[in-house]
Formats: sequence, structure tokens, C-alpha cells
Amino acid sequence: MSRCWNFQQGSRLQWIGRSHQFLFNDHANNSVVSKVKNIEGEDLHTYKFPIYIVSNDGKSALSFSFDRLGRGLAGYGYEFSQGKSAQEKIPSNEGLYLIDMKSEESTMLLSLRQAVSFQPEKDFFDSYHFFSHCLFSPSDKRIVFFHQWVTPTGLVKNRMFSLDTNGENIFLFPTDGMVSHISWTSEDHIIAYASTIHGGSGYYLFTDQNDTFEKITTKKLSSDGHPHASKDGRWIITDTYPDRCRDQFLKLYDLKHNICEDLLKLRIPFFFRDEKRCDFHPRWDRETKLICFDAVMDGTRSQCIMKVPLKP
Repeated sequence: MSRCWNFQQGSRLQWIGRSHQFLFNDHANNSVVSKVKNIEGEDLHTYKFPIYIVSNDGKSALSFSFDRLGRGLAGYGYEFSQGKSAQEKIPSNEGLYLIDMKSEESTMLLSLRQAVSFQPEKDFFDSYHFFSHCLFSPSDKRIVFFHQWVTPTGLVKNRMFSLDTNGENIFLFPTDGMVSHISWTSEDHIIAYASTIHGGSGYYLFTDQNDTFEKITTKKLSSDGHPHASKDGRWIITDTYPDRCRDQFLKLYDLKHNICEDLLKLRIPFFFRDEKRCDFHPRWDRETKLICFDAVMDGTRSQCIMKVPLKP
């Protein structure tokens, strides 16, 4: 059991590469740590810092200030403080870190101050800044992440960046104030629900290190959700938020043929809303045979597994 948990991203429970080991964030000795166990439940190791995402090969990880994340987005952080700099609007000693899982050495790839200084916008210097939603590319050579800020009026905005894992070749994607959820579909492409100047809000296929993008136009894939691409990048599993009838959908999108189908519809009790909402957060297993998603079918939070037959 973990004492580091929230309604939106949990304790960041995840597999370590292709092994039968997994990790999750927890609280110990007045700080947030990350613990490693095997499927037998044995304690194997404890990292003295929280981890956001592990690389596909299990050799590296990414992290940032979870305290800043929690302050910027209610329901996403942990209640345990991570440092005095969490109160500063634009700290120079907080940033995005690459961690060697073996040696535990960490390298700051980009500080928040550097992110703010990169093509700054008018409201930057009076706003509160933080990082979130970082992911490794399939080869683990690039990463994508959000730079987010809360304006003095309380409006949350963000930008999407990519970066080499050595901190070089930074790229700012052509979004316009909002990008919510993302997944790599190949080494060079990312599917994202975002807003662009000319296309408005919707699902887009962005090209890394290139300003070109394509809007996905199928009507069944028109609302915000949490996309997760299959290993080959063809199949996207995603969800929706509850509509006016409180119906929430689980969807399968075929990127190759631009076809989207509904896999599941659930009526969500009104109790599960705002910070207590239960998004499906669907994710593929490592073989693209099963999906796991969160649900409240019986009025309590649970994890469900579904087999999805894929067409040729």
C-alpha cells in the first residue's frame, strides 16, 4: 500500500522495462520515495526521490517536482512537501531530471527558468510554472513533456516540448495554449488532444522537430481523452469525459484507416466529478492484447481488464 496517491495519476505504478519488477511512489522518512517490488511482492529497492516515468528499456527515468505539480494542478500531486522552492514562481533550481536507474545519478535536462526563457509569452513572469506529463519516445532517445503555468487570474495554460535525453535539440510544438493528453505513435510522431491556431481543439498527429501536423477528423474522436498507442503505433485506445447524460466512453481508434469505434459506455455517478472524477485512463499491456482501465461500475473505484480483438 502506498501513502502517495491521488485521484488522477495514482502513485505512478508501472513496470520496469520488460522485467517482472514494478515501482510506485510512496512516503518514507518525511519524503517522497519510489519503491521497487517484484510480482511476488518482495521489496527490492527504494529510490530516495519520486519517479514520474520509466524508459521503455528500464534503464532511465524522468522526474520533476511533484509538489509544484500538485500546487499547479489540484488532484495531481502528493500532500507531502518536496522543498521550499515549490513556492517560487520561476525557480532556477527546479526542473526536469533524467535519472540513471542503476547508479541513481540525476541530471537536470532543463530548468523551469530555462523553459520560461524559451520563446516567452506575455503572462510568463507573473505566473506559477511547473512541468508535467513527460514520456520517452519508443527508442528512449527523445522525451516529450509539458511546460505549464498558472496565470494570476487562475487560468492554467501549457506548451508541449521535446528534447534529446542529453538535454539538446529542444523543440516547441505548434500548439496554442492547450495540450491535454499525449502518446507517442512512432519515433517521430505524437498523438495529442490540443488546440492550434488554425484548427482549434481536437486530436492531432504532430511530427517531432517539425511544425507540420495533421488534424484527425473522424466525428467519433472529437472530445478530449487519454490516448495510449499500441506497440506498433496503429491502434489508439482512449476515453471521454462524462457527457450531459453522465455517459463515459471507451474508444478504439485505427490510425491507419481513420476509423473509431466505441468499445464501452458506462453511466458515471454524479458523485465522481471534479477532483474525485474517475477517468478511464486506458492503457495497453506490453503485448497489445489487453487493455486496463479505471472504472466505477459498482460505485467504487476499480481496475478492469478487457481483451480487444484487433482487425488486420
